[in-house]
Amino acid sequence: MTTFIKREYDYALRICAYLAEHYQEGPISLGTISDKLFISRHFANKIVHKLKKNNLIVTVQGKQGGIYLNRNPQELSLYEIL
Repeated sequence: MTTFIKREYDYALRICAYLAEHYQEGPISLGTISDKLFISRHFANKIVHKLKKNNLIVTVQGKQGGIYLNRNPQELSLYEIL
């Protein structure tokens, strides 16, 4: 079977879509994201690191920390995420 995009890209799109759905709600923990999207925590962490490196998301450390989009979801394109 031929795949069109890598699993990593698929998960990056899913993570960004989930964060876009909860855009104004504040940071969402990595554990919540990995549980809701059925992605292993290790693989989700790897993808989040790449998204952060490209300034698509912001991470906040601490008890109330988590991940959120760096800008309005309507301004993001699939090309930027991939």
